Amino acid sequence: MSQAPTRHLVDQSTWKRKTQYDFFRDFAEPFWGLTVDVDCTKAYRYSKAKGYFFYHYYLHCSTAAAILVENFRYRIDEGQVYLYDSIDLAATVARPDETSGFSFIPYDPDGNEVSKFFMDIDAYADGGMTFLNGFPRNI
Repeated sequence: MSQAPTRHLVDQSTWKRKTQYDFFRDFAEPFWGLTVDVDCTKAYRYSKAKGYFFYHYYLHCSTAAAILVENFRYRIDEGQVYLYDSIDLAATVARPDETSGFSFIPYDPDGNEVSKFFMDIDAYADGGMTFLNGFPRNI
């Protein structure tokens, strides 16, 4: 697995997002979502030409894109806001018993961790990695 992520404490007194943070920080679920249509035809063709599973390639590319957006790399830890240099991936995975589990996949710019993860999916999905068990703070 990758080493601990590098993070930087945000000086909230000069942070341009402080007003929004102060407004939302005490909400039970202080986040929002967005759904968009994305044409993944080229990515699908590329993944198939390279022999990758599309889902694995999609997860890697989505994480790589999210890392480029600074606002996606902020995390709150014990009331403090941190900016991470990189973020990792959490994905829902199917278990052999037809239930689902949560996974942690360290980000690797080359995509090797995604491939390793899915080659050993049973170790993650069946091996006790749960939503509250062992997740780092940067997902």
